[in-house]
Amino acid sequence: MTYDVFRKIMSKEAFLSFKPDRSDITLAIIDMAYNKYVVKCKVFQRDDFTCQHSNCKSEKELTMHHVKLQKNGGKNTVRNCVTLCDKCHKAYHESKLILVFDNPALPSHIHGHMFKVSENDSVNWKKLKKELKKFRRGLRGECNYHLSEETLIILFEYLRKIQE
Repeated sequence: MTYDVFRKIMSKEAFLSFKPDRSDITLAIIDMAYNKYVVKCKVFQRDDFTCQHSNCKSEKELTMHHVKLQKNGGKNTVRNCVTLCDKCHKAYHESKLILVFDNPALPSHIHGHMFKVSENDSVNWKKLKKELKKFRRGLRGECNYHLSEETLIILFEYLRKIQE
């Protein structure tokens, strides 16, 4: 994969040209996606498009990792994010790898520190699907709003992609 789209931050107008032709994706979601894109550009550029785990330095299949996880209140900021290759990222979230960052360009709370997950952080897709069904029924019953399963899946896929 080439990372040319992250080498120079495109304008918001250019970013909007990639907006899918769907009426259910609001400008608020697009703004959130653009802000995430800008952070990802800055993080990848700061980290020179290489995995920052001290024992890796891969330049393939890069992703942006939140040091303080978003589910724990971590923000989508340059200061809270670091570049990892997909292999290191998955191993970390499966509790198989302790991350060590030795790049002095990283923020002081990341550089020289070790990070580990105490329990497996993988997604239980069966449980998630069950919760999504409950969510859809709640929307339909309480708000009289019908959201098809297909639209919900598209929305969650979009949100997952912008979280990467």
